[in-house]
Amino acid sequence: MRCGSVFFALALAAQGFAQTKAVTFSEGGATAYDGWSNLTYFRLSSAIYGAWPGNQDWTQAIAAHAPGSGGGSINRLAKSPNGGGPYPGEFSLYFGSSKLPIVPNTLGGTLGVSRAPASGVKTVVFQIELGEGEPQGQTRYFFHEPVGNPTGGRPTLYVNGVAVATPTFTTLLNQRITSGGGESGEDDVYINTYGYQWNIATANVSSLEIRFSCVEHVSIYSMRLDQTSVLQSNNVFDTGSTAPTISLSGTGLSFGSVVTGSSKTGTLTINNIGSATLNVSGITYPRGLTGNWSSGAITAGSSQNVTVTFAPASAMTLSGDIAVTSNATSGGNAVSVSGSGAPPAIRQNATGTAQCNGSVTSVTHRFNSTFNTVLQIEYTDNLTDPNSWVRHPGTVNSGNGQFDVTFSKSGDHRVTWSRGMYFRLIYQK
Repeated sequence: MRCGSVFFALALAAQGFAQTKAVTFSEGGATAYDGWSNLTYFRLSSAIYGAWPGNQDWTQAIAAHAPGSGGGSINRLAKSPNGGGPYPGEFSLYFGSSKLPIVPNTLGGTLGVSRAPASGVKTVVFQIELGEGEPQGQTRYFFHEPVGNPTGGRPTLYVNGVAVATPTFTTLLNQRITSGGGESGEDDVYINTYGYQWNIATANVSSLEIRFSCVEHVSIYSMRLDQTSVLQSNNVFDTGSTAPTISLSGTGLSFGSVVTGSSKTGTLTINNIGSATLNVSGITYPRGLTGNWSSGAITAGSSQNVTVTFAPASAMTLSGDIAVTSNATSGGNAVSVSGSGAPPAIRQNATGTAQCNGSVTSVTHRFNSTFNTVLQIEYTDNLTDPNSWVRHPGTVNSGNGQFDVTFSKSGDHRVTWSRGMYFRLIYQK
């Protein structure tokens, strides 16, 4: 459970104020605006909107309350199938659930943001600031990704009740990463602000609604809806700056305990959220880590995934940051990693009978160890003699965790081997 880090992230968002920002329509037009923040039970009655886990239906919509708002509202269209849904929590509009254990990418509910259209509306812009659902070491989810339709939960504009298929522009406007709330072993928490722009071809617009579905345990801190009557051919979120901006995110970079001789992978994502090409010249890793990409160009608004492999060669503690060197003029260039390398162990679970062909004694024993690990074993029949240990030739792969090893030695050792043989690992590749 990540209760501590989630609490820290919520508190951070509450103290950091809304990250949605005013929109400038450079090509003009008659505009309209609605804004929402402070979506908490301090302002919104639990009698109307419910409390944990969010199973209660809302009795009215959440009206836009930011100064200058013109009548927009948030409506709860569906709740979680697991006995929960969106409700005003202590720090955010929170998608609760009564189901345990937590399963990533589980539908937490659906919201609709509606507003009477501005006269002659041609461009609609929507911003939403939200914190991730519980990743549990997996992909970080914000919007629900239905099987076979991974973009199905993202904000979709409905004009006169008909979905506008694809936003004209989609932008990651801001990203904040909390380092696990300062708690050892806790995952980082990501708080993202996304911007969506739709240019509308419909001539007579009578209704506007933006629908989206989030996963369980997502938090929404603020939203903003803007309209203008003049079609905006440019991306309204592009301020005209030509500076590359780097933003790093990671999935599975808290590796946990990995047995020496084996490996585990995670993903580093290098995002260019600026408006000029980001040139990466190098990536440095703490000891034990490697990556499959080291340098290259990332165009504005694009990203590059790097597969990061943790393959400890010996018992060790993994800590520190992956650092990216680039021409970025702003943004964070490092992401923290953690893990440990642990030596494997073996346990004998079946004893064979020693056989001698007159010159060589052989016996096959069955062992258990960590899956798919390369091992090298020594054995002895006399623990009192430190010089009696004999190395089994070659290495052994533990396969599915249960494996047989045949030991052979010149001479007749059936009597001593039947009294007992002892084993130890001396090498892990």
